[in-house]
Amino acid sequence: SAPIARVSFSIRRDGSFSNLNLTTRSGVSVVDYSILRAVQDVGKFPPLPAGFERNEATVEIAFEFRR
Repeated sequence: SAPIARVSFSIRRDGSFSNLNLTTRSGVSVVDYSILRAVQDVGKFPPLPAGFERNEATVEIAFEFRR
């Protein structure tokens, strides 16, 4: 099967992010590095909606690679 990598991070109320972590590695270091860089290159996300009850949202994204 194709490798799956997962990354998690928190988006703060102002759209900045923290706690970037590769929670599941793909087994290919270049791919793992690219995933982390992709999130870092976003720089800042849109602010959380005014009605969002917490000060940050935790996000997990899974990347599935097909051969």
